[in-house]
Amino acid sequence: MTRVRKLSRPPIKEALVDIQLPQMLPENVIEQIEALKIEEFVRLDAILQVQDQVTIAAATPPVHATSSERIGVRFRSRDGSKILQLRRNGVGCSIAGKYYSSWDDLTSLARFAWNQFLKVSGNGMVAWIITRYVNLIEIPPGIDTEDYLATGPRVPADLPQVIGPFISRVNVPILDGRGHIVVSQLANNPTPSSYPVVLDVEVRFQCALPVTSPEIWNCLDRLRHFKNAAFFSALTERAVEAYE
Repeated sequence: MTRVRKLSRPPIKEALVDIQLPQMLPENVIEQIEALKIEEFVRLDAILQVQDQVTIAAATPPVHATSSERIGVRFRSRDGSKILQLRRNGVGCSIAGKYYSSWDDLTSLARFAWNQFLKVSGNGMVAWIITRYVNLIEIPPGIDTEDYLATGPRVPADLPQVIGPFISRVNVPILDGRGHIVVSQLANNPTPSSYPVVLDVEVRFQCALPVTSPEIWNCLDRLRHFKNAAFFSALTERAVEAYE
């Protein structure tokens, strides 16, 4: 198993935290969110939830209808490095990879977003705590995927040993089934300079915590260890060394 350590050039494209309630708050919360003045952030656009409905009746063609409702608002930092989502069912926040510096910065942003949300949410419970890291692994030309990906694709022996686009997704239950690690790998066609593979690691935990509980942040820190284990276990030592 690859040793977990801090990388000087981590291949992160985006780092995210999401905290969710078990149900939507009333629609008028949107107006309260829109009225928030968040220092160093500008309001971008509404977050819509789209629903498709098909009605089938005898002797008539199916009727397809699409509806949408506002469930939140997106905000962006003035330097473009961070995104906040304040929704009727919780918050999301992210830092673009080139601005990412540490886990502490990401959790500080999550605390900041959550404090904004508490101004409009009232009392309630948290149902899900999630962290997700989207990484881009660049495999050099002429290098086999198995030299970089510990859990990469395998081609049956009787087929040409050439790999093009592929996708894989593994869901691993943790914490007595209350949590899940989801590791996804996605690759398109290689370029002349590299074979880019997206390594997406998401860790989620189901809970029932008051919205003001400090245990929210203890749980989030626990998820970090699972996230690190999943990331480093998905790569070979040769791949990790390329980002030290």
